[in-house]
Amino acid sequence: AVGLAQQGASVSRALAYQTVTPRGSGAKLTEILAKGVDVATFSSSSTVRNLCDMLGDVDRLSNTAIACIGPITAATARELGLKVDIVSERHTIPGMVQAIEEYFSREE
Repeated sequence: AVGLAQQGASVSRALAYQTVTPRGSGAKLTEILAKGVDVATFSSSSTVRNLCDMLGDVDRLSNTAIACIGPITAATARELGLKVDIVSERHTIPGMVQAIEEYFSREE
């Protein structure tokens, strides 16, 4: 947008979406994790940040496989202290599902 404006173009910004962390969800999330979760999936860096904010302690995910849609999301997860197990080569939901299937097929 800055480059376009510098060249004289008229640029309008539009908010496409806003990511909001649900309030009071940390306790429910802790309860779910206590029962055991095989894999946590992340489709964006904001989903990683939001889950980590809700948990407070990322060690609660130590027994859960971490799957990321691509390298940018995986980098955010690692920066926040998560051990990333799965990174999709195709940066789509179907690509991530395929990567998860392959990961768990190897573990059997």
